[in-house]
Amino acid sequence: MSVNDLDEDKAVSEVADRLAERFPSVPRSRIDEIVQSEREALDGKPIRDYIPVLVEHRAKARLRDELTASA
Repeated sequence: MSVNDLDEDKAVSEVADRLAERFPSVPRSRIDEIVQSEREALDGKPIRDYIPVLVEHRAKARLRDELTASA
């Protein structure tokens, strides 16, 4: 695991923390599942610098959709 991998892991963990604060009614385990799913969807992409931003954007959209669907 490289330093960049560690930085990405930390940044993605912070994404999950921010989403947990923004969506307090969603269980943390569901947020972690969505964040991991979105990160895995971006595996193999050569440019890793924007992965946390992309994961956050996509996960936030999925959480909003789930909350809208359940309302």
